[in-house]
Amino acid sequence: MSTTSIQDLVRRNPLAFSALVAGTVLAVNLVLKLGSVVLSLELSVLTTGGSAALLSALGALAITRLGLWHELGLVGWPARLRTLAWFLPFVAFGVLPLTAGPHVTPAGAAAVVAFGVLNAFWKLGFLGLLLYAWLPRGERFAAAVAAGVWGVMHLAGILLGARVVPTLVLAASYVLLSFGFAGVWMRTRLLWPLVATYALFEASAVAVFRDSGASNLATSAADLLAPMATSLLLAGYGLLALRRRKTSEKPELRGHVVGGTA
Repeated sequence: MSTTSIQDLVRRNPLAFSALVAGTVLAVNLVLKLGSVVLSLELSVLTTGGSAALLSALGALAITRLGLWHELGLVGWPARLRTLAWFLPFVAFGVLPLTAGPHVTPAGAAAVVAFGVLNAFWKLGFLGLLLYAWLPRGERFAAAVAAGVWGVMHLAGILLGARVVPTLVLAASYVLLSFGFAGVWMRTRLLWPLVATYALFEASAVAVFRDSGASNLATSAADLLAPMATSLLLAGYGLLALRRRKTSEKPELRGHVVGGTA
């Protein structure tokens, strides 16, 4: 089957594709849980790094098979450098955990960065694929549905043994955060800056909290109030990006340059 045919199939069946994406993530995390039980391993950011690597590989394979590296904005450069200003709030979000004080040795810095990049790539890569699948239904609708599916993917914490209520709150914060991501992606058609800023957040969080537990194993809803508030602000920012976008504006690929006007 040709790349174009697969792209058409995905866009004709966005619901089935979304279910496949979410199901893949949940299945990988279920296997991780079963493997940890069999091997008597404690789930942590280090043991979950294996699932991040596997999901990143699957995401890269899907993007390659669909021929969407440029269209999703995972490679390329904006037509105007000022377009990158849209990502500044996410840079601030990325360094937010560092306010609690990092605890990482120079030797562990490479592992922290690797985990952040892998985790960010698969999450934002799958979000980009979801946005691509739903985009023919309208930008705002695509952003809302993709954000919802992204939140469902983060319910995997329940499979890994996390408490139900905190995990539901965490998933809700991810829905808001991903809507912010989606709005800015719609505005710029660039995904790699979002991957970079989210990788910064993941790496910062690991550097601060070390190996105390996997990031999706929420233990207290009260501890998630700050992330929820931040995600709500970024969701509002994503909505602003969507509203600022002109209906006639269609960012297109220009060689290796992507993105619309800022």
